Amino acid sequence: MTGTMWDDVDIRSARFHLRPIREDDVTQRYLDWFSGRGAAQISRHPGSLDALRVYVRERRNRPDVLFLAIRFAETGLHIGNLKFEPIDHERAGAVMGIFVGDESWQGKGVATETIRAAADWLHDRLGLRYLWLGVANDNLAALQAYQRSGFVKKISPLIPDNPDIHTMELELWRR
Repeated sequence: MTGTMWDDVDIRSARFHLRPIREDDVTQRYLDWFSGRGAAQISRHPGSLDALRVYVRERRNRPDVLFLAIRFAETGLHIGNLKFEPIDHERAGAVMGIFVGDESWQGKGVATETIRAAADWLHDRLGLRYLWLGVANDNLAALQAYQRSGFVKKISPLIPDNPDIHTMELELWRR
């Protein structure tokens, strides 16, 4: 699948390259991430490669979704994903989700580094001012990573209220 509205997105940080996810990124290795320890907090798991391909395909050319593959720049290895869904231009923000599926990269600052790079891009290129996310109250590692990235506890206009979810906001222009 080629020629999508996000094809020109190319975000780089010191260690990582973020680019739109493609169907050829959907491999057995990617599917296997959903049976790893980092997937416990994900509410919906794809049951097959075909289901995962459909999930990626459905988001590829939507103007309200930017779905990025996180790749280790040195080798090109796909280690996770960073997704903004929905992007709400009226509120100048987006709901963010990140999944570092490759367990060998968990706890190594991937989230902090890639969120910062993507936040700068979203602010500079799309004029976004906020990122929002929801994280399970008991996911302490994720909460700490988000706090290191500058997120603070705040109600989100796009995430339903749930007592088991900690909602957070990052103000992009104040970074």
